[in-house]
Amino acid sequence: MQVWPKISIVTPTFNCGHLVRKCIESVTSQKYPNVEHIIVDGASTDDTTRVLGEFPHLRWISEKDTGEANALNKALKMVTGDIVCWLNADDYFCPNALEPVARLFREHPTWDLVYGDTNMVDPTGRVLWVKRSSPNTSISSLARWWENSSMPHQPSMFFSTRLLQEVGPLNESLHFSIDLELWFRCAVRTKFHHINQVLSCATQRPDCKSGGTEVEQIKSHWRVLRPFLSQLPFIEQVDFWQEYYFGRLSGLKNHTHLDPTRFPDSEEALLGVIRTINLHPSSLSVLAHLFPDQQALLAIVELLNQRGLHFKETKLISIPDRELQSRAPERGTVVVDGIFFERNRTGIYRLWDSVLKSWSKTPFARRVVVLDRSGHAPRYPGIRYRLLPRADITSLNEEAALLATVCREENAGLFVSTYYTSVVGIPSVMPVYDMIPEKNGWDLRSVDWVAKDLAIKRASAFCCISESTRRDLLEICSDIPPQSAAVTLCGVDRDVFRPASDDEIFSLRQRLNLNKPYFILAGGKTNYKNAHMFFEAMRTLPSQHGFKVLVTGGLFEEESLGDLKTECEIVTATLSDEDLRAAYGGALALVYPSRYEGFGLPVVEAMACGCPVISSPWSSLPEVGGGAAMYITDVATLANALVEVQKPDTRALLIAAGYEQATKFSWDTMAHQLQLVFEQVIEATQPKISGSPLSPDQAHHGKSIGARVIPNE
Repeated sequence: MQVWPKISIVTPTFNCGHLVRKCIESVTSQKYPNVEHIIVDGASTDDTTRVLGEFPHLRWISEKDTGEANALNKALKMVTGDIVCWLNADDYFCPNALEPVARLFREHPTWDLVYGDTNMVDPTGRVLWVKRSSPNTSISSLARWWENSSMPHQPSMFFSTRLLQEVGPLNESLHFSIDLELWFRCAVRTKFHHINQVLSCATQRPDCKSGGTEVEQIKSHWRVLRPFLSQLPFIEQVDFWQEYYFGRLSGLKNHTHLDPTRFPDSEEALLGVIRTINLHPSSLSVLAHLFPDQQALLAIVELLNQRGLHFKETKLISIPDRELQSRAPERGTVVVDGIFFERNRTGIYRLWDSVLKSWSKTPFARRVVVLDRSGHAPRYPGIRYRLLPRADITSLNEEAALLATVCREENAGLFVSTYYTSVVGIPSVMPVYDMIPEKNGWDLRSVDWVAKDLAIKRASAFCCISESTRRDLLEICSDIPPQSAAVTLCGVDRDVFRPASDDEIFSLRQRLNLNKPYFILAGGKTNYKNAHMFFEAMRTLPSQHGFKVLVTGGLFEEESLGDLKTECEIVTATLSDEDLRAAYGGALALVYPSRYEGFGLPVVEAMACGCPVISSPWSSLPEVGGGAAMYITDVATLANALVEVQKPDTRALLIAAGYEQATKFSWDTMAHQLQLVFEQVIEATQPKISGSPLSPDQAHHGKSIGARVIPNE
């Protein structure tokens, strides 16, 4: 027989005799078999001690203290339980709140923090609203304390005793933000686990400590926040400051109370300002609105000038800066336009983020300059960054002129764009991700595809992310010499995409309510992803009602299925890499029946996580899946695969083969292959367009790379 863990409830109180009885009775009514309730009273002058004396099971003391944190620290020293909850005297538990929490701690002994939702009630107990906490509480979400509606609430949080012992006592120098500061320290050390249940009720009353003290609370929150921001990755810190400054500007979601406007005293904060003002055509006016103090405004303008950013009338622009030339960059610099980083954080973002990370660990980093469009590029040591305003690809000639000027200032030997910008007069290598628009008959008059066509015409060489993509490029653009197109396969980050723990899988399944066996369908919204084939196959399964489908990588509208609706529930989610790892780990299979892929990152990432893969034999997918995937061609073969993949022997074979297949793909390898191509093109085009090709052992699949001769336009 398993023993229930002991739960210690700690309650600080002062002159709350009219409220504390309800708090105590909410604990005794739980009928939980192993609980203690500790109350520390600050020498109340009302009838609090009389009420406490009516409950012989309580452990309590009444003596003067220096504040709430001091009282809580006294209570925590008295704790003898395994789990601790801080329940204020004016708060109380909902029925059956403790048992579900205790069960989670018992089933997951490595967990240290579980939290649920809270009813916000008036003094009569009437529910005013339900505070639904974010299921992804972390340092990043806690930093956005102004998003009050999604923040956790203290009476619905349960900590392991070992966690509280590790993080240390509450900060008694604080009057406000006591709980926020504790949560930050916990978030540094452990993951928060959300339970989708209302656990407590928090009384909203005019005489509470926080009433009428908003300004003091804000100042306190900022003091608590700043030391923990540095715990976030660089790009997440920039995201934070962008949200802060944009919130100040927009006045949305109660951001107007974010007092005061803070001067950007870090690179991350300055980039947050740049992102914000870049969203508006009148950048200088927006900057002046954010910083009405004239001295602060002039100081920020000077910071922008030092980074090569200037104002023409009110628009933020980049113009030739003579001071930049004094840096004397190394001859043969590789200028990488980071334009895609200001777009979605999809596969292309992952590709270049991973490549820059790999280069940063090599001497090649010293030759790389990343053009950081409006502060969106991820930062890695050893690589130099140069700020540029937000890209405007509706003016391709102006963009090309700007980029050519920058390349000359940087003594560029090569230009590379992450997404279809191009230059004249500078050798360039074009990454080719796919030929989807051309192969699928899309409208090529769209500005992106016009830019892509121009970049192809101006490129000296091409790096294709699969052999299939290379074949399509050479088929569609028949004037490209085959020797100028290399294959540089994508990779997988095995520090991120690896088998998930049981606790990670359980937590995700609970949060997304994946309470049945489920399949993953990636990118289900786009037609060429072939989601309709999957749902048509699901309809043929007699047991379809026993499954769920998790759609990732793009919201999927169930109404678009029309007559193909199935009895299986569809769950759509945008997942972090960590959550995606857990999703793969718990899935029956990744189903990826796409008609066309430039590479197919989900396939190799799923395999690295131990998830069986069902895919199609078209375009690049056999290159990625190798012999480790089940390949289907129609509804019947897909339906058979959905059944077959559930058999233990089949799963074991696919998982083992998938692990082996995933080892063939590495971002470090891709970064090295790109470097070889870049160096070859630089050598072939300096001082004239000539040079010997790469030897077979230098080029992927033995293909040599020669630069095209591109006439001046």
